[in-house]
Amino acid sequence: FKRIPYNEFRQRVEQGRVERVEILHDRLRGTMKGANLRTGRKKHFETAKVEDPALIPLLEKAGVSYQGLFAPPWIVQFISSWVLPLGILFAVYAFVLKRMGPGQGVMAFSKSKAKIYADKDVKVRFDDVAGV
Repeated sequence: FKRIPYNEFRQRVEQGRVERVEILHDRLRGTMKGANLRTGRKKHFETAKVEDPALIPLLEKAGVSYQGLFAPPWIVQFISSWVLPLGILFAVYAFVLKRMGPGQGVMAFSKSKAKIYADKDVKVRFDDVAGV
């Protein structure tokens, strides 16, 4: 949706260039008449909802189809904006931790995989390989 100022929206309605308007709780969304020449698709726009008592008579006079839409319930907005993203982040975090395997936690940096050999177990000395 392309955002346009409210006064431009009113001008387009008065000029007969608007086909349909959806009235939401905080904004107006609409479709322009005719299609875009390049894409063949209709142009969509949105503008801020202004308390304008003359809006509905203007839309009816211009022959614009309009409808009001309900705002989604607050629980739907809460789930879609907080719970769902946090759930996805938690799932990714759990997947990464599972892929790391056991012993790869935060304190694993102090664990060395180096082996300690007793001097009696070493059979090859530097002097044995120095001239090679």
